[in-house]
Amino acid sequence: MSGSHCDPDELGEVLQRMGQTLVHRGPDGTGQLLVPEMGAGLVFRRLSIIDLETGGQPIASEDGCVHVIINGEIYNHRALRRELEQRGHRFRSNSDAEVVVHLYQEMGPGFLPRLDGMFALAVLDIPRRRLLLARDRCGMKPLYYAQRESSFMFASEIKALLAAGHQAEPDFCGIDTCLGFGYVPAPRTCFKGVQKLPAGHCLLWQEDSVSCQPFWRFVFEPAATRKKDGEYAEELQSLLDAAVASHLQADVPVGLLISGGLDSSLVASAASRLCGYRLKTFSVVFPEAPESDERPYQQAMVEHIGSEHHEVEFRARDVPRLASKAMFHQDVPTLSFPSIVQLRLAELASAAVKSVLSGEGSGELFAGYAWYRELPYNRLRRLVPPALARLPANYVTHVKWGRFLRVLAARSDLASEAEVFRVFTPREKRAVFNRDLPLGWNDLAPLLLDPATD
Repeated sequence: MSGSHCDPDELGEVLQRMGQTLVHRGPDGTGQLLVPEMGAGLVFRRLSIIDLETGGQPIASEDGCVHVIINGEIYNHRALRRELEQRGHRFRSNSDAEVVVHLYQEMGPGFLPRLDGMFALAVLDIPRRRLLLARDRCGMKPLYYAQRESSFMFASEIKALLAAGHQAEPDFCGIDTCLGFGYVPAPRTCFKGVQKLPAGHCLLWQEDSVSCQPFWRFVFEPAATRKKDGEYAEELQSLLDAAVASHLQADVPVGLLISGGLDSSLVASAASRLCGYRLKTFSVVFPEAPESDERPYQQAMVEHIGSEHHEVEFRARDVPRLASKAMFHQDVPTLSFPSIVQLRLAELASAAVKSVLSGEGSGELFAGYAWYRELPYNRLRRLVPPALARLPANYVTHVKWGRFLRVLAARSDLASEAEVFRVFTPREKRAVFNRDLPLGWNDLAPLLLDPATD
């Protein structure tokens, strides 16, 4: 948090409130920094994974001019450390976070592409009166911020911004999109004045001005030469092993979430070959829904890797308690029931380990679900004029036929793809909610990508 007219005592109290709000993210310790001459401060809650003894944060440069806090892990920190030491840098800890301090001193904000990891980080440069925020390429770690008058604040969760005094007012544009599609893309949130730093972006706050820009963009480059299937398989196995090995870097045991699916099974198989200890695995079972229970597949995987396995049952009676708890932790509306199941599983795992690996995200990476393929709707759009489908699309109430007609009636391919995943239509929202609320008019707008950064 920073502001040019901030009383040090008041700032200290604000930081304490923010840190207390985030104890669940970092129960192992806290660190705080006050910079009265800059009207700025940092607070950090720690979950100890690497360098348990000397890895506390904020971590400072040798001259005390640069301070860093980072949520996450830098997987290539050892290679970066060797490179920096060869150029004369001296380290005081074994923490992966300390490489950020030295990289920033040497390269300024341009160091971000050198990092391989999942992170949300902040660099406070006192002589330049500068604050740098950054979020990893895939956005695995959250980072929210708010600006009002001459003050600027940021945190891993929105509730910490509210604890710092930001007013909880609704952003109806964000809420409209969330009701329509189940999520709100960055930088918008459902809270007025609160923004989420987009994945692969950095933000620079200096002299009360804020600028935000990407430090990484995904660029798809087709292979220059065609390989044999076996060569692709070997390359994929090598990449998977390297990714899993990097995630196993820790000074505490790392556990595994086992779902019974191909994704988590691949990760578990690689981890069992690469780590030097017997893994602890965790899974959730559904005794009240045998058709959804994957326990036989989970058990087969456990026997294959010889892990110490723990399982927890999920029952209907768990929903009320877990639903309210999930809402508290997520800060944003969610239409995803699996988040409640994952919370139940996390409760089990957290009693035994501090860090876990899972197969989350592989569906997107490997197009593992049917909706990642080209749908026949899009082919029909080339044959049916949108204007012809537009009128009946407004009146058909049957779920599947209504979706089909809205896809055909969409004014662009992007809009048609969005309609495939729509939850509530604009017409439904206007019928359910108070007509004075600005809902159901242009909920697709926040989904449109900036052509300069997409």
